[in-house]
Amino acid sequence: MSVFLIAFGISLVVTLLIVHHAHLHGHITNDHDMEGVQKFQ
Repeated sequence: MSVFLIAFGISLVVTLLIVHHAHLHGHITNDHDMEGVQKFQ
């Protein structure tokens, strides 16, 4: 059970770090093509 909690905690921290620092890598990783199906603006 503790393995699952550790894995969840690590994934949570990594996800929050990626979201928090999106402004640093957004020009590379964000979607720039805003035309087409399922593109919400």
